[in-house]
Formats: sequence, structure tokens, C-alpha cells
Amino acid sequence: MTAPVAVDPAPPDLAAGLAAIARSVRTADGPLLLVSIDLQLHAQALADLTQDPRPGTAVLVSRAGAAEHDLRVRASRVVAAATPAHRLTRADASFTGALRIGPGDLPAAAAVADELAGLARQHGWVGDPLGYLVVGLVRTGVRVATVSLDPWPWRRDQGDPSRHLQAELDEMPAPAVHAVRFARATKSEDGFVATFLSRPLSRLLTPWALRLGLSPNQVTAASVVVGLGAAALFAVGEPWALVAGAVLLQLSLVIDCVDGDVARYTRRFSPLGAWLDASTDRLKEFACYAGLAWGADAGRTGWVLAAAMITLQTVRHSIDYTFTAVKELREAEVVQVPLDQTDDPVRRAGGDERATRALELSRRSSAARPAVTWLKKVLHLGIGERWLVLSVLAAAQQPVAALAVLLVLGGGSLLYTSAGRTLRARSWPAQPVTAREREIVLAQLDAGPLVPDRLTARLAGRPGGRERFLWVRPALLRAVEYLAVLGLTAGLPGAGPGAAVCVLLLVVASHHYDDLYRVLNRLRPPSAASQVLGLGFPGRLLVVAVLALAGSQDATVAEGGLWVLAAWLGMLFLVVEPARVLREVRTSDHPNEGAVGA
Repeated sequence: MTAPVAVDPAPPDLAAGLAAIARSVRTADGPLLLVSIDLQLHAQALADLTQDPRPGTAVLVSRAGAAEHDLRVRASRVVAAATPAHRLTRADASFTGALRIGPGDLPAAAAVADELAGLARQHGWVGDPLGYLVVGLVRTGVRVATVSLDPWPWRRDQGDPSRHLQAELDEMPAPAVHAVRFARATKSEDGFVATFLSRPLSRLLTPWALRLGLSPNQVTAASVVVGLGAAALFAVGEPWALVAGAVLLQLSLVIDCVDGDVARYTRRFSPLGAWLDASTDRLKEFACYAGLAWGADAGRTGWVLAAAMITLQTVRHSIDYTFTAVKELREAEVVQVPLDQTDDPVRRAGGDERATRALELSRRSSAARPAVTWLKKVLHLGIGERWLVLSVLAAAQQPVAALAVLLVLGGGSLLYTSAGRTLRARSWPAQPVTAREREIVLAQLDAGPLVPDRLTARLAGRPGGRERFLWVRPALLRAVEYLAVLGLTAGLPGAGPGAAVCVLLLVVASHHYDDLYRVLNRLRPPSAASQVLGLGFPGRLLVVAVLALAGSQDATVAEGGLWVLAAWLGMLFLVVEPARVLREVRTSDHPNEGAVGA
């Protein structure tokens, strides 16, 4: 980080102030920190901006501590900003006066500052040069991320030359500093069970993890061990083992909350940590489904229920994560307008008006009634709710019922969330699909070597197309493959094929989650060899169809073949590719670790 540059928030000549910023930007040889001289805040608060691992440009923002907001933020990105010369509606955050310019954005920032300086002379603008620079960066298409300052106290006041707040913050005792940092480390938005059960318990364990100096990924590894231990106990099937497994499953969830808290507190988070945390969550959950089916000794019924839950959850998560990524791309769209346009740049209209009205009514009901918000969170059936159902029914000695009840609840949740997302997508303008949106969809298609590249590209959407529902295609492919596997093997006799099918789907689902988390965290895709050896969904379906046909003559052939296929893909998807990811990241420039979103 280049030495911080102090900026006068009210220079005698705004144009001269902007020109000085342009000169500072041009001489910077790395990330540049610009800070208003009237900003009073704790050094640790500023460190949250300077040590943010994202390489680009970012501003320190607050939703408190200012009489009026001057930023509109969507998906942790500034989409519009105000100055005395630029109006803004629907503002929901305040620029605190600290801006970090990423190395790749330095040339654009210098050019913007120069252009703003010329406009300031032409129009006689006055005000804070940093505020104008933020407007210029946003309006010219530079991605300006946000780093929240809250709950750190802060103030900008030129009429306070003694800097009373700064003096208080400089003398802030270490326990008080720790308390604020600890409060910031706790995830603010979470599900009902996580908010009222898992996270209160995780806050008791996080201080111990910090004292022991555990890294976020070490905590994630501990959570994996405990979660797989729960699955192993479920597989035992004895009453005591089901109770112990239920306890370990809840403990695994609590520890899983700790890794995110540690990552945020120590500022050690990275794409690798997010990939590792999310991937292992699914491995633990699906292993518990298989463990319950094994321990229940319910024959084919238990295995079919476990396989159905793996199918349902994979489809749900494909929709959840893909839709969220696309929503952020669409709703955080920045409208590029001339720097001297005084009106608020707003996103183009064109969505379904009825859908927009329905969404607005839903937002108002949630804002007016907190109980409605919590009910919606429960209906989403997050990991805390799912694992609580599993734990309670397993401890009650009802492992098969646990899978059946969860399947019904998950199906209802899928219908509820899909209805809301359909409404939301209909409210979007019919704008061209972005390259990033196509990239996210294409990375999840898993077409393999049997599908021509041209057809695969078409499945990812036409360049320049205006599809609003591109995000659902990966989930549809998952549903087709998994349900086809279940259908093709349904006629095989005995319980053995059911176990093999469940394990096969577990392995394939892990691969699909890996594809999803890689593209979301901008990690490299699986190697070309792995994509060929993994066969793709058409190749796997062809193999399963052949085995099912052979099984009509000899069931042992089909069962043995399914186990061989599961073992082959398991070695590829659960050993070779994860090892490759770890090796690539260790040799890259990712010094930090951990899952910021955990």
C-alpha cells in the first residue's frame, strides 16, 4: 500500500484539489489510500479497508453516523453517489472519506480526476474532492466495492480542530477495541436457527480459537472431522449413536460458524477459504444423509430417500447461488452517464410492473413486521434449519422419518423460493446477458466430451441475448441427470444398488458444487483431463443406462459397475481435483485464507 495521501475536504479551489489527486494517483506504484483530513476514526477501522483482500478499488462506508446518506449501494458495490453538484435518490449509505484505489484502476482514476478538475473550473463546482472522485469512478464504470465501517464510531467535522473523537479513539483501551472487532466479526445476516442457536454458541468458542492462533481453514478442518464423525455415528444406527451423532452434527455447525468469525476478525479470508468452507459443508451434509440411510437398515427405502435429498439440495443450491450471483450482476448494474449530468443515474426500466409491485409489497410487509422476515428465513430452510430437523428426529430414533420430513420441507421451500425468484427475475429489464453471467452458467453445465462445444455454448445463453432465466439452466441439468439415474436404476432388485446409487450421486453432487464454488470465487475450472475423465452428465447417464440394462440379466453386474463408477469418479472429484485446487492456490499470490461469508 502506497503511503496514505491526506485530502482537504473543502479546498479553496476544487479544481486544484482534484488536479493534486490526479498527480498523486499517477505517482503511485501500488494500491493508493486517499483519506480526508477531517476524518476521525480508529486505526483498526481504517485497517479494515487497507487490508481488505480484494485487489480493486473500495470505499469505507457507514449506514450510521451521518445526517444524510450520499451513496447508493447494491451487492456491496457503489452504484451511484452524490456531491453538491450531483443529485441522488434512494441513498442508503454514507461515504466516510476513505478511498482505496486498486493498482489496476490507477490510470482510470487519474484520468477521471483530471476530467473532473476541468468540469469543476467550467461549472464552478465546490465540495469534497474525494466525493467527486467517487462519483467519477462509478460513472465511468470502475467497480467501487464497499467496506462497512459500522459499528466503529467516526466523524467528519471541520469545525472540530481539536479532534475530540480522535483523541478518545486513540486512547481506546484494548478490551474495548477487541469488543468492537469481535462484534464486526459476527455475520450480521443469517438464518433463524443460526441467529438464535448456532452463532450465540459459536461466539463462546471463537475467543478460544483466537487465543490458540487457529487459522480459519484449521477451524474448517475441525468442523469437517466433527461432521463426518456425526455421519459415522448415524451409520452405526444404535440409539446411543443416533443421539451422539445429533449432538456432533450441531457441534459441527457451531464450529463452522467459528471459522468465518475468525476469518473476519483476523482479516484472513480468500477465495480458497470460501471454496473450502462451502464444499465441505455439502460433503458433511450428504454424508449424514447416507449415514442415516445406512444405520436405519431400511433397505431400498432409506437409500432412495437419501439420494432424493442429495438431488433436491443440489438443485436448490444451484438455483440459490446462481440466482444470487446473477441478481447482483443485474441489480448492481452501474449506469454510465456524463460526469456533468446532475440528475441521478437510475437503472433502466422495462421489467414486469406487476412483479415489481408484488416485490415492493413483500418488502414493505417485511419492513413493517419483523416476524414476517423471520418466517421468510425459516421458509428458506437454511443449513441451520435442515440440520436441526436431522438432529431432532435422529435423536428421537427416527432416521428414516428425518430424511422423509426433510424431503417434504425441502420441496416446499424450493417451491416458495422459486416463486419469489421468478417474480424478481420478471422485474428485471430485458437487458443483454453479460459475459460474467454466461461464464457462471457455462462453468456449471458439465457437458463433458460427448457434447459439441457449439451446443454447450448455446446452453450458456446467446451472446447479446436477453434471457432473464438463464440462471435456472444448471439446476435443470442437475435435476435431469440425478432423476434419470434414479429412474434407470429403480428396477434393479435388492438394497445394494440403492446404496451404490446414493454414493454415486453424492460424488457427482460434490463435483457440481466444486464447479459452482470455483466460478463464484474466480478459481480455475477443473482440468481438461478431469472434464474428459469425468465423462460429463451425458457420458455418466450412458454408463448408468448400460449398467441398468446389464442388471436386468444379472443384478450383481449392475451393482458392481455402479460401485466401480462411484469409486472412479470419487477418486477424480474428491481427491485429484481438490488436491489440484490446493496446489494451485498455494503457488499463487493468496496470502490470506478463510471464508468471509461463513
